[in-house]
Amino acid sequence: MKEIMRYHIVNAARQNPFTHLYGISVCRPAQILSLALVLAFAISTASPRAICDDSPLDVHSVRYLAETSSEDTLVTGLAAPGLEAPFDFPPALYRDLYGNEHIEVVQMLCLLAFALEQQGKLTEAEFYYRESLAISIRLTQSGDPLVASATLDPSFRLSVPSLIEALAGVLRSAGRIDEVEELYFECLPTLRAMLPADDPELVHAIVELVRTLIEDAKFVEAEAFARECLASREKALPEDWRTFNSRGLLGACLLGQQRYAEAEPLLLSAYEEMKQREDKIPQEGKPRLREALQRLAQVYEATDRLDQAAAWKKKLAALDKVEN
Repeated sequence: MKEIMRYHIVNAARQNPFTHLYGISVCRPAQILSLALVLAFAISTASPRAICDDSPLDVHSVRYLAETSSEDTLVTGLAAPGLEAPFDFPPALYRDLYGNEHIEVVQMLCLLAFALEQQGKLTEAEFYYRESLAISIRLTQSGDPLVASATLDPSFRLSVPSLIEALAGVLRSAGRIDEVEELYFECLPTLRAMLPADDPELVHAIVELVRTLIEDAKFVEAEAFARECLASREKALPEDWRTFNSRGLLGACLLGQQRYAEAEPLLLSAYEEMKQREDKIPQEGKPRLREALQRLAQVYEATDRLDQAAAWKKKLAALDKVEN
């Protein structure tokens, strides 16, 4: 197991630390991330050859340790007394090295928050996501050309919108939908100031707000945002499945307001076009097809066209059978 974990850490640092550690952490979050942090801490205190004035503690230091250390060092690091929960020390350690307002601190906080989230420690994860988001917003407004954009660090796939979405995910998992809405409403002016109106990350953030408002039955409030998203995507991505998903969201807003004649053609088009592009929809987007079917069944039930409602429910049942 140590060799497997060591291999993953080396390759994570060599290629894309956030993406690879993030992906691996889904499977074994505590072990992979804890090992990386413990190893980095161990070598910073016990082996100065890896950490020097011009090579501060970061993922590259972890890579160096994993490539050059012996198994004895790895075992010692893992068994170090008092380090069973390495999450107690890294934020302070990073701040000592970089100061509070630094992209490396944001990266550290993100990895820490994600690992805690995967362990079900949502309160702690929320704290670190909020802290990383606050620092990130200040960094983008600092005038520093290295981070003066919502993207922050393309090589790390870290952006202000992605941090907002991560925090929203934790709040959603905790059932705090009202706070998800508050988060998006609070951050939306900041995103609009940072990004062009048709920027994909801005549009995606608005889509997430629309979905949240629909989930909370705030259909009137969601409609204007849904129309904005649809207009942006029809212009930028006319044949993309996400455009038709946005069309379905607008239909859902109208459905919730009992404006059935307006909702029906939007929902029909959304489902049919997404179905044609089903092979291009990533796994995380597959539930959007189900939602479209459910809404169509609701339209026909609400307008007493029960035969058509039954036909759409039959398609929904067939989809359930395939998925299960």
